[in-house]
Amino acid sequence: MGSSAAPAIAVSISSAFDAGNIDVTSADASSVRLKVRPDPPTELEKKCHSQWFYFRASAGQPGVVSYEISNAGATSYPEGWKALKVCASADRKVWTRVDTTNYAADAGALRWTYDHGGANPCSVYFAYFDPYDYERHLDLIARCAAAPGSRVRSLGQTLDGRELDCVEVGDGPKHVWVIHRQHPGESQASWFAEGLLRRLLGLDSSGRCTRARSVRMWPRCSPSCD
Repeated sequence: MGSSAAPAIAVSISSAFDAGNIDVTSADASSVRLKVRPDPPTELEKKCHSQWFYFRASAGQPGVVSYEISNAGATSYPEGWKALKVCASADRKVWTRVDTTNYAADAGALRWTYDHGGANPCSVYFAYFDPYDYERHLDLIARCAAAPGSRVRSLGQTLDGRELDCVEVGDGPKHVWVIHRQHPGESQASWFAEGLLRRLLGLDSSGRCTRARSVRMWPRCSPSCD
């Protein structure tokens, strides 16, 4: 008697890690349907925004898998999906764009395929943009606090008890406030804040920006939302 083929193993989806966010509608060996999980309601608007997603997909065997976020059209900014290419990474350090990404506006669905095999690993992370997690934020704040000419103070705490850090640089007569990451899904802003602070404080070189101004930077306005 010939042996029967081994049953296909469904793709396993997880997001139980810092900044992880996704809900699974269905998953089998070749197709995964997902939904973006809304953020907690805002205090003033009493509205649950949604845009950010970040999850790990572990395929049971090599093969091409189709992914779909079925509620993309119902998120806070559907227009943002039109030019988006999903970010993917095997090691969470080097991120590349998934060229097969397509937003079907009529169905309100974001879709892409990924080949879990060959040069690609069976386990991969997908995200709206390169994640910038809270641990990296704390590392940046520690570097700023140790840098000559800077001061770090707390503007208060979130409802979850996380510090709202403010980095102060310079003592010039002109005062400048710079805020980042007002919305939790805007990880791009955190990367920009890190680059600006490195430049202001000379963390990566001997040169620093002018001290003609007093700069107060709030690099992460919503540290408890991801």
